[in-house]
Amino acid sequence: ERAYEALLQAHAACLEAMRPGNELRGVVEAARRALRTAGAAALEPCLMKSLGFSTGLEMRDASLVMNAKNSSTFRAGMVFCLSVGLQSVPLAEEDLRGASEEMRGLRSFSLLVADTVLVRGGDEPAEVLTKMKRNFEDVSYYLKDGGDGPGEGEVDSGGGRRGGAGA
Repeated sequence: ERAYEALLQAHAACLEAMRPGNELRGVVEAARRALRTAGAAALEPCLMKSLGFSTGLEMRDASLVMNAKNSSTFRAGMVFCLSVGLQSVPLAEEDLRGASEEMRGLRSFSLLVADTVLVRGGDEPAEVLTKMKRNFEDVSYYLKDGGDGPGEGEVDSGGGRRGGAGA
């Protein structure tokens, strides 16, 4: 859950950086800075190298990718797929305490928050066009052996707590 909360802070920082006149590479720096500010500097090497791309006439405009090298600038009305992710995040022993035997075999995990966003005019952050809940309980799930339905402590797809080990 700590990594997910830090990821949400990085996502929010990316939205703030997506303003007309700002360079696309500023989004990556904003995400890195947010991780450090959140006390999660150890996650910085796990941050994906590209945090999204412009979309519109083409599904993925290769000249408008949000990475550390792109000096192109945002313009009002542009639409982006913002994909802020952490990959190969190492699991600590404390994360696996109480987990099933299968779960204890895991050594890392990945997280991704992706949205379609609109670069707005003036001094406003980008607008998220995909309206979804972001609470950890609403977006997380755990894999368990032993059947198709929810197990003990689990809730169906309606949301709520699910069984298993959390990171």
